[in-house]
Amino acid sequence: MNEDVVSENTSNADSANYSTMLDSKQFDNTELGTMKGDSIGDTVYSAKWIINTLIALSKVQEDGWTEELENDLCILWDMTAEKDIAMYLFENDFLQIVEAALEVSTVPRLTEILLGIIGNICCQTSILESMGNNKQLVKTIWGNLLSDDTETLLQVFRLLQTVVWDIQRNPESQWVANIKECDFFSDVVIFVLNSSTNNDLLITTLNLLLSISQLDDTSLLLESFNTEKLVSALLEFFTQVIPQQKSHFTEAILKIIEKWLTVLNIVMKFRETTINSENNEDIMKLMDIILKILQPYKHKSNLIPIDENSALCIQECIEIILYIQRREICVIPEINSMIVTIICKLKSAGHDDFQSHLDDVTSELIDYLERYWVEMLGIYTTDHIKDILRVCDKQVANKLVELVKKRPNVSQCKLEKLLEAHASLP
Repeated sequence: MNEDVVSENTSNADSANYSTMLDSKQFDNTELGTMKGDSIGDTVYSAKWIINTLIALSKVQEDGWTEELENDLCILWDMTAEKDIAMYLFENDFLQIVEAALEVSTVPRLTEILLGIIGNICCQTSILESMGNNKQLVKTIWGNLLSDDTETLLQVFRLLQTVVWDIQRNPESQWVANIKECDFFSDVVIFVLNSSTNNDLLITTLNLLLSISQLDDTSLLLESFNTEKLVSALLEFFTQVIPQQKSHFTEAILKIIEKWLTVLNIVMKFRETTINSENNEDIMKLMDIILKILQPYKHKSNLIPIDENSALCIQECIEIILYIQRREICVIPEINSMIVTIICKLKSAGHDDFQSHLDDVTSELIDYLERYWVEMLGIYTTDHIKDILRVCDKQVANKLVELVKKRPNVSQCKLEKLLEAHASLP
């Protein structure tokens, strides 16, 4: 809050109003003792002020939406991060008041703030459980999934994130049934991924999907999705959030990529028919994205030393490629060329390039990538291998042959295919 807002809220009011915006650390024990008469729990927030705000909220339909009420509700929203405040609201019929206000609200900002407050107080398990049994309030919240207001959707999805975390704790939660009873939940998630241009909303949606995909029983909620449409929507998400090829990934972008790859892997494997040769447009888009993710790692500066997040992203890319290839869908040569390049750069790096605590990460990644390549030698024809080697730098192609020769337990058949393909290079 800026100083103008603070002065406006305190100019006509008693000290109880002022205490709503104070931090207990500002006062000594004597001062705190004086203020305790009107405070809630261990906070110095005013019970009287909160009750007055709830009364004003309950009259919003008659009195209208005002800047003063907006400011007060924003303060209340901030306050509900405190457990004592959340419980006080719950004990003073806030859920009934907010249900009535949401049902009549025609002001997107009011709806957003109220949903934000609900999201905060639902971090308290007892409140979330009580809300889950309030069918009318749940129905009202679900109705806001159909809102065309981005900020409102953000708050519903953040509330849903809290709900899914609770389902992780308690798979028998009433919220499982509540989500399943929302016929349009999965359609809204897919629509947002496909059409939103707001990165905050998109990333919040991805975080929600990540939590859903990591439930002990993924079928609890994933079964409500058309997974082919979800995969297509996830591809659209990536092109919106990371539209351009990057020469280097920031830590923030890398975290998004890691989450995206984790969700995509789980969703693709959830139903075996998700990717097939008929989905040619999506397959090509997926391979372009995988290439975009791997591309920065052809540069030594991004690869050495390798950090755990980058290693995980590379490994997740390979998992997706394997999934595609095991369905007899041919991966573009550029992807396998990039993988070969990564292997060779990692193998040729001197020991001084690595920080000691990352050696294990590097060794594990090299072994994983080599095992992948040996498996591909069994799947690909000699012509496919030729196509891959032609895209590679000549030194990389030569290095690959030497690495495979030294790799234990490589069959003679696989080695001969590689040698034949290599011999055909100009």
